[in-house]
Amino acid sequence: VFCHTSTHNVLTGSNGTDMAVWSCPPSQCSGFWFRPVELLFLSLLCTGSVATSLEERTLNLLSRERLIDGHNDLALKMRIIYDNQLSKVDLRKIPQTATDISRMQAGHIGAQVFSAYVMCTAQEKDAVRLTLEQVDLILRMCNEYEELELVTTAAGMRNTKKIACLISIEGGHSIDSSLPTLRMFYQLGVRSLALT
Repeated sequence: VFCHTSTHNVLTGSNGTDMAVWSCPPSQCSGFWFRPVELLFLSLLCTGSVATSLEERTLNLLSRERLIDGHNDLALKMRIIYDNQLSKVDLRKIPQTATDISRMQAGHIGAQVFSAYVMCTAQEKDAVRLTLEQVDLILRMCNEYEELELVTTAAGMRNTKKIACLISIEGGHSIDSSLPTLRMFYQLGVRSLALT
């Protein structure tokens, strides 16, 4: 909470204690002169927690709020490296990719947007089939690994104790200019379409 008086400014923490006091001439002070980034930084500093280090404060924040990774190409890597065969890999530890379940957990990822991507060269050829295969792979990943859960609503994301998984199709060519195809992808759990 930022309070302004004619000669003093007070930043009050969430526990009600004054976190900072400074003075300035009334002609130069205004009640709201922080930029959003400064407010975010100050809010992190002014939490009422007893955390003593930045790492502890960060972990405290992550225990209360979900960190969402908005783009993950694991499904594409699974197609390229393992030909979509989950039986050939343990998703908990995959050294050939940039991500796996162990790293998601270590990074406190609360939600993951998996991209179903096919190359633009598949446009007007087999883009829909290849995208369906990517969606199928993501669904199988969520079904076969207890750490992951497919969610399709905000409530589902809030309520799961697992890594919430959303599916996004990357590239409008993946629906082949067909609204019925888009509706079918929605029925399969897709909730985002990027127009790459």
